[in-house]
Amino acid sequence: MRKLPLKHVASRVFCTSILTIALLLSSASYASQEGIASFLAFSDESYIIKDARIFDGSGVPAKEGRSIWIDKGRIKKIASIDKLSLPDDIKVISAKGKTVIPGLIMMHEHLAYLSSPKSDIFDLHPNTIPTLLLASGITTARTAGSDLPQADISVKDSINAAKQPGPNLIITGPYFNGQRQFSSDLLVSNTEEAKLLVKFLAAKGVEWLKVYSSLPPEVVKVVIEEAHKHDLRVAGHLGPATSCAQAAEYGLDTLEHSIDSCWVKRTPEEMTRLVNVLIKNDVTVVTNAPWRRDSPNDLEAIAMYSPQYLDDFKEPTINKQSSENIISPRNKAAMQFDRQFYDAGGTLLMGADAIVYPQVPGFSNHNMMIALGMRFTPAEVLQMATSDAAEYLGIEKERGLVKVGYIADLVLVDGSPDKEIKDIKNISLVIKDGRAYDPKKLLDSAKGRLGID
Repeated sequence: MRKLPLKHVASRVFCTSILTIALLLSSASYASQEGIASFLAFSDESYIIKDARIFDGSGVPAKEGRSIWIDKGRIKKIASIDKLSLPDDIKVISAKGKTVIPGLIMMHEHLAYLSSPKSDIFDLHPNTIPTLLLASGITTARTAGSDLPQADISVKDSINAAKQPGPNLIITGPYFNGQRQFSSDLLVSNTEEAKLLVKFLAAKGVEWLKVYSSLPPEVVKVVIEEAHKHDLRVAGHLGPATSCAQAAEYGLDTLEHSIDSCWVKRTPEEMTRLVNVLIKNDVTVVTNAPWRRDSPNDLEAIAMYSPQYLDDFKEPTINKQSSENIISPRNKAAMQFDRQFYDAGGTLLMGADAIVYPQVPGFSNHNMMIALGMRFTPAEVLQMATSDAAEYLGIEKERGLVKVGYIADLVLVDGSPDKEIKDIKNISLVIKDGRAYDPKKLLDSAKGRLGID
């Protein structure tokens, strides 16, 4: 599997503004002064998770009655409950009735949120969104485009320094587009601009680039070629300017939003041809299960919004739209495409793209996984969100499995999510890099913050 690569220089003014933002952000701290300590369930570096079911992410059935010894951030030992000798003074966490799964790895997240229903501006949420993602068991997340990639990098640095809670972040740059669809789109008029901007962004530390729907084919091609020269990957939200098949031939790395990214009505034969082209060119598909249900009636999720923000969304039309039957013909086609692509041997990954009301980061990821359960088995969904994503990102030797020697990125779930995917909502402990986070503490800190941070 290809382990590669991100993409526009509109003007010198843009470059100067990005540099200015970078300088401003370098002196800013997004972390609360207390760091991560107040979010931990306990502070022990060495501890035992006792009597758990383990779904290890490798595709084998879950094993009962297992204990896991975590020491200094890694999984030191896994054994049957009666075969693990314990040090006398070690902390023991009972996991009876719980399943341990690898930490979730999501591939289409954002650190910004729509500022208001009448705006197309997305405000950075440097604290709230990373906290919500981690509370939901997401220990690694690729962002999928940013208005301020330097700000996202600063958040990543803050998380890595344990100044604030959040997943391990993989940063994607701005949205390369040919025509303005959002206020923050980065407009690219020719291939020379594209080359300059790719080089600039690579030097600034982004790891991915994103090509958007109005970018001309010749520019898409150059962005992908130049990105790969700089060891960056490229995500595509395509159509109508460039087709999925064209981008695949150019070397696109991930197709975002599944078939919805470059939607046209296709016959079954045309769908099969597209699947074959994507697989032939080693394109990975990232689905967000657009048929999922993010409901304004989910009171736990809605409690994450600030009251002021929520007031802007009291219009009956919005609530009505959110609660409609959303299994439209277009969504049915996406469901069919995801299954067909997966069955044909394609790599299918996932990410929620939760950026507008009533989508709540973390909660929407769980809703997406449950929606995917309409076309995939629970075990398939979990494997896509753990070991498959780790393999694609090239971190499969350290993350993505419950395995001795691996970094301890784990989630304790009440129930059996490998049998009932809806159990993924019942998270009791999130372990990232060996640190055990209390999801309730994380959610309590985020409550009332979404929309204002």
